[in-house]
Amino acid sequence: MLLRKLNLAVLFVGVLGLFQTACSGTRVGDYSVESYNQNPLSVAIPEDVDNAGAIKAAESVLIARRWVVIDKGDDHITGKLRHRRFDATVNIKVEERHLVLYSDSLYQDRETNEMTPAVPYGWLKYLQEDIQKSIPYQALRSG
Repeated sequence: MLLRKLNLAVLFVGVLGLFQTACSGTRVGDYSVESYNQNPLSVAIPEDVDNAGAIKAAESVLIARRWVVIDKGDDHITGKLRHRRFDATVNIKVEERHLVLYSDSLYQDRETNEMTPAVPYGWLKYLQEDIQKSIPYQALRSG
């Protein structure tokens, strides 16, 4: 019986740790958003991929991660995701042969229910990593 309780306690701690790391990297406040957007995450565009192909790679990643594409052009794409008190918006723009991921997101405070500027850094990092993996395939598709 004691062993069973110990196993449940270990499982609970593990689940709690997983829950806490799921949104790791959240940065809240005007300064955090301003600071992030001055040095945002980016992905280099290979020479054999044009801007439209890079945006297409970003679009496929946004959709795969369940973001909704709300605006798209040859040199930009905007995605939106509402999840876990976030009203997250990412503006991905082509700048100097890079896709740059800007945050324009809000987070609902648990105590006041007010929406505060925030950066869902973990989610943006996942987008960056997936785009880095996806973008080389655009050269194969367009070539």
